[in-house]
Amino acid sequence: MRNLVELGFMKSLLRRDVIASQIIEAHQRLTDCLSIFQITAAVDLREYQENLNLARIADREALYVQLATLESNDSEVLRQFNIVNNQMEAMMAIQHSLLRRIDQSPEERILQAGLTSLQTTTGKKLPSKLPEWTITAYDVDIDPEGKLGEGGFGVVRKGRWNNIIVAVKEMAPNTDPRMLLKEIKVWNRLHHPHVLPFLGASIAASPPFIVSQYMPNGDVRRYLAKNPNANRVQLVHEIALGMLYIHSKNIVHGDLKQVNILIDDAFKARISDFGLSEIKQYATSTLAGQSSRGHDTTLVGGAAGTLRYMSPEALQGVVDKGSDVYAFAMTVYEIFTNIPPFLLVPDGAIYRHVGEKHTRLARPTDPATINRGLNDAMWDLIWNASQPFATDRPDFGVICKMTERLADDRHLALKQGMVIKEEDSSKDLFDLLDSERRTPCSFSVTSDWGELELITPGAYFMVGPTTQIPKHMKVENRKVLLHTVPVGTPYPTVSVDFVLVNDGSPIQVALSHGSDGAEYRTGTCTLAILSQEYVCAGVTDNGRNTQRFDCPINPHTHGEEGGEDSWF
Repeated sequence: MRNLVELGFMKSLLRRDVIASQIIEAHQRLTDCLSIFQITAAVDLREYQENLNLARIADREALYVQLATLESNDSEVLRQFNIVNNQMEAMMAIQHSLLRRIDQSPEERILQAGLTSLQTTTGKKLPSKLPEWTITAYDVDIDPEGKLGEGGFGVVRKGRWNNIIVAVKEMAPNTDPRMLLKEIKVWNRLHHPHVLPFLGASIAASPPFIVSQYMPNGDVRRYLAKNPNANRVQLVHEIALGMLYIHSKNIVHGDLKQVNILIDDAFKARISDFGLSEIKQYATSTLAGQSSRGHDTTLVGGAAGTLRYMSPEALQGVVDKGSDVYAFAMTVYEIFTNIPPFLLVPDGAIYRHVGEKHTRLARPTDPATINRGLNDAMWDLIWNASQPFATDRPDFGVICKMTERLADDRHLALKQGMVIKEEDSSKDLFDLLDSERRTPCSFSVTSDWGELELITPGAYFMVGPTTQIPKHMKVENRKVLLHTVPVGTPYPTVSVDFVLVNDGSPIQVALSHGSDGAEYRTGTCTLAILSQEYVCAGVTDNGRNTQRFDCPINPHTHGEEGGEDSWF
């Protein structure tokens, strides 16, 4: 109720129905409290109700007096409405309210006087009918502190509309209104259990915004970090169903990934940000990388990080249904492994490895990933959906049939207790990403042979060559040394030896402390890219000790002759 006092004159008129219902609800609660605590004898409820009715009559009479003043004074209307900027948005809000109800109440007549005054002073007129999805800035309260997400398109904040919590996507200031209108029309006609519901939008607002249903469980990535034992196979099936529906409407998503898949209050997957790819292309420009031939290739589209989900043809600028299938495969991989695809490949190298060399993901073989549901059939789905050529990939009709069978099998396995519950270890990666207490250090990669590529099978990392290894070369005991040297601190050098393997099993790690290397331990190593400038290395020593570092990426490789080459 306190917020109602701060609405102002115009917003109070526009939201009079909501205000009236809230007042009635408040009085009903007060009456209930008096009855529950049996203190009605101390309060004359009949007199209280009569006073309330008298106050309403007095308010109505005051409105008629104010109406007589406003109908003949444009400047007074503008002063009372307190419209300083964006008169067009105010005109739309008033007209939208007037079109929803027709009566001769003083509130309606004051709003009509306000609209007439605005049209007179601005010289602008609105169309006789506004889109049914119109929600103006006067209809929604946006919480400036309630940021839910941010990207190349703008910022998503929590808000309140029609007395319910909503998500408000504030678009970038340079968003093309015509392009936004096109995307809104696309979203407005989509209605599916696994598609984020669209509630409304305003193109005339500054900045323009889109209102959608609020998803309390966040995106898939955060949801799985907090709920590691969630049924990931079922989520994959729901994503496939949503994409099948979107493609049936001849819509290409263009930016499918975990952060664009939200979880509703029933723990079901909801696909978002479909159709907004053109806006992102307009707002951002990302360097895709350099080809092996040495020339620069610039990709216009997608925000940084999206590159890892892009198919070879998408990296060439062709985005279609086939590229959505490829992005789906990358998303499924991340759902089961908790690791983004091609995590350790720098952004500048994605184009070369995926776009030109058609590098594929390695299959995870660690028990934890398999236990989450990445069995032979699920891997076959990922492999087939991520074929380098779009014509070789299945469509979502075929994919949904596969995921339905896999989901049924998973439900049966869960029911029979055949799935091992895991600890919240999946949070570790996000703790590393979110932690504010990190040690800055330098980062380099050295090898005793050739050019190196880092790929990610499951929760572990392998090191392998970017080029074919000659058959006469033995790979088994070749080592890559990762040096993490704290900068500006007295701590000693920490070295991690990666022992190369070529059978897909987890890498072995030897961790040494101190310059004399006297203490050696065996454990597992987790690396996570924080940005283009930093990599986070977390080394777990048999579950007993964890070392965390932030390292500026400065990787180099050394050939067999000792010469230094660039990493990729």
